[in-house]
Amino acid sequence: MSFELDALVERLRKQEASRSGLDVSIIRKRHEEEVKKNGYFLMGSFKNMEMGDRISVILHMLPQNNNPRHLLHKHDYFELMYVYRGQCENRLVNESMPLSEGDILLLNPATAHCPVTCSEGDCLFNILISINYLKDSINVLLHDNALFSDFFVNCIFRARYTEEYIHFHADASARAAIERLILEYFGRNPCYETVIQSLLIELFAYLVRSCPVLNPPELLPQEKLSQSIYFYIQNHPNDVTLHQLAQRYQLSESHLSRMIKQQMGKNFSDLVQEAKMKKAGYFLENENLSIMDIAFMCGFGDLSYFYRVFRSYYGVPPAAYRKQRQEKASQINADTMEKNRGTV
Repeated sequence: MSFELDALVERLRKQEASRSGLDVSIIRKRHEEEVKKNGYFLMGSFKNMEMGDRISVILHMLPQNNNPRHLLHKHDYFELMYVYRGQCENRLVNESMPLSEGDILLLNPATAHCPVTCSEGDCLFNILISINYLKDSINVLLHDNALFSDFFVNCIFRARYTEEYIHFHADASARAAIERLILEYFGRNPCYETVIQSLLIELFAYLVRSCPVLNPPELLPQEKLSQSIYFYIQNHPNDVTLHQLAQRYQLSESHLSRMIKQQMGKNFSDLVQEAKMKKAGYFLENENLSIMDIAFMCGFGDLSYFYRVFRSYYGVPPAAYRKQRQEKASQINADTMEKNRGTV
């Protein structure tokens, strides 16, 4: 596997060299202004990245091409850093963490940091995982993995004690899983997203096995309750009502409504609508169903209302969304075929 990954690194470095002449002074100036104001700059939104709303993998740039002043930044997604070769340093507000070959660092999106490599031999991969992807998939990814599920959920809900990061020195099994994930991402073979999800499950399990037992502080009762309510809404968007939810959790409707807004930053109806739209987007992308059938399966009896809500959420009507996703999948397949012809 190392031979394949070495070849991938060489190819990505060539691509980086071809872009090294681009003028990024305007971007860097904007970052410096943000740092003066906030102490950090916000890295570009995940929606602008290649994988849209799921996962992206990048190779950290060479020292001469990267953030020359080592400015701290934050994300609106989770970052999993993997030192494939050599070493690096992850600078935080109050400390600097040396990382060596085989180290994996999972970062809270709200943690200001700056990874720094020192030589051309250092090789750091960044795996970027969207918050929405984790919200949608956490029950599948982490149903028996308390260490990771607690970390992700606490970050998403901004619990009072959330850790800035979790640091692992990966064993051979974890390294094999993360390296296969990287190759799968850049290979773009059919069903690669499904394979990546299975490799994430495998990776998280191996990392838990390889680290000492960690016992995060106990959640406050209201934080536990908020998390349970959130995942209940996500799993039952078609038939959940505020009245039924209040009865289930033995709360008054007014108290429940205030708690949802305070803890989750959205009101009840917005959370339900969001869950329905994610479900509709999944069906349009992955199932050969009519738009009418999808609307009905997502709890909409009025097709015109479904169109209005969908367009408001995604920015395009359902048919256009499906076409965009199909064209993206076709392009990925075409790129894969071209790549495979080039290696014959």
